[in-house]
Amino acid sequence: MIGIVVTTHGPLAYGLIESLRFFSGDMSCISSVVLNNQDSPELFQRHLEEAVKSVDQNQGVVILTDILGGTPFNQSMMLALKRNDVKVITGVNLMMLIEAVLSRSTVTDLDAFASRIVHTAKESISDVTNQYQRGSVSDLDDVDEMMDE
Repeated sequence: MIGIVVTTHGPLAYGLIESLRFFSGDMSCISSVVLNNQDSPELFQRHLEEAVKSVDQNQGVVILTDILGGTPFNQSMMLALKRNDVKVITGVNLMMLIEAVLSRSTVTDLDAFASRIVHTAKESISDVTNQYQRGSVSDLDDVDEMMDE
């Protein structure tokens, strides 16, 4: 099973994982690491390495970070550059995390897994109000159909 680590500035990572419980019972091989105001990059790096180790089942680990260029991202990339079995994806959101957990049972190739997560996350972001105003969405049934595509 591919391991998942969610890392963010502040407690967002905790909230995402807690929200994930509404959608998935399988919470194995998932961990979170948050950067607190008082944390040094070195301390954060140690916590990140521990989290990756705790979810690593020898099939790779995906680290989902909040902001490109932030400390969680930078420290994650430093770790990924040392290992060929760690992927880093930025812009973590709940749909991305749900897709990651649900896909682990069917997608075992780390590159394909990362691509699938990114694709699903991008597809889940939409200005539905604008689509409604243009007429491409007329009611909530149309929104449900968009989600099924």
